[in-house]
Amino acid sequence: RVAALDVRRGRIAFPASANVQQVWLQAAHGSVADIGGGPYDRGGALRAASSSLSQGTATDADQGGFLAPTVWQAGVTHLLPLGSTGQLFATLRDAIAAWNALPAGSTGVIVLMDSLSEADSAPLAVNIAEGSRLMIVSGQWPLVPVPGALPGTLGRLAGRFDARDVRAHWQGQLQVLGTAAAGSGNPGALFVNGLLLQGPLAISGPLGQVELAHCTVLPSASPITVGNDSPRLLLRVLQSLTAPIAVAGPVTGISVADSIVGLLDEGAPPQPALDAPAAALDLLRTTFLGAVHGLTLSASDCIFDAPATAERRQSGCVRFCYVPPASQVPRRYRCQPQLEGDTRIAALRAAALAAGLPPPTAAAEAVVRAEVEATVRPLFTARRYGDPALGQLDERCATQIRTGAESGAEMGAYERLRQPQREANLRDALTEYLR
Repeated sequence: RVAALDVRRGRIAFPASANVQQVWLQAAHGSVADIGGGPYDRGGALRAASSSLSQGTATDADQGGFLAPTVWQAGVTHLLPLGSTGQLFATLRDAIAAWNALPAGSTGVIVLMDSLSEADSAPLAVNIAEGSRLMIVSGQWPLVPVPGALPGTLGRLAGRFDARDVRAHWQGQLQVLGTAAAGSGNPGALFVNGLLLQGPLAISGPLGQVELAHCTVLPSASPITVGNDSPRLLLRVLQSLTAPIAVAGPVTGISVADSIVGLLDEGAPPQPALDAPAAALDLLRTTFLGAVHGLTLSASDCIFDAPATAERRQSGCVRFCYVPPASQVPRRYRCQPQLEGDTRIAALRAAALAAGLPPPTAAAEAVVRAEVEATVRPLFTARRYGDPALGQLDERCATQIRTGAESGAEMGAYERLRQPQREANLRDALTEYLR
């Protein structure tokens, strides 16, 4: 058989005599680190989310630290027969419909068991009722011995799942709807782990928590949106790659860690990476490819690629971050380029004093600051989604940023790689073992 492949457009043509009904593709995606939706092992993050998910539900330490079998659990598979063990559905929409029919206060898990793409033109609504908690996770629902059954009997038990080897892909509009009463003291929560979401993501209604962990949310016609009717919401983004986030009204808080926020389609006009003027922002080791706007701001080891603004600057602190000169943030501690500018100006004043000369003029100090601002700034290896080095600092980037995190590593999403320390260890080894 002969097939024609257009690698630029992604098109495949077969001869008419082949009578091809389906085409299966396998691909591997390179990455600097375990970030975004991927098939790597996400067990650590999953156990932390399972602890939150199981509030009010007993946990079983003998089942890998995951949920006890009292939860409702379903699997979504495009490959296995639906009559096999466990509650299996052919599509995510079918599984969500079953979840939406459960009573308020339920705890559930939907495991997406393969990496095949699922596309749907109609919006998919996930209802989160009062006291309900749902996890949607890419992973495995393994066959295990069934307690109390005949020896050798295998089945899929509720509460057992592994977050690895799968990165499910949903293409379409996804709506997260909180259905609790407006003044509810126990609104529900949604946890999403390991998915690639392609299409608009809208969050609205009374909700207690929405968490995106190890997810990729690709740019679409609109950013990730949060309505103005979720005042108790805590939005968490962990080790994810996401499109811009826009929050219309007040929420309890927004927490972002070890992520890259603000992905845009190539050629798209700039827009804020995180626009939440009525929310308290807690940001750690994250790269923002666009402006950031919040009510209050606490940040450590972050890169703000565009100006950051906090409405209230009496509280909060920005530490070990790159903060563009036009930003309006609370007190700073060892942030660039301000730190480097202050250091050079202090050296200039000291030199003038030692030489018995007048101190430098304001104009001379302004020239120094302009030079620092032009040179001490982030340079990325790549900014386009799909490039393995997305958001990684280039080797030509200023040392003050490449080693500017509190740990001495680079600021931003890849701080945990400790790349400068690795380079130093390698140089030491080369010096010791080579001529």
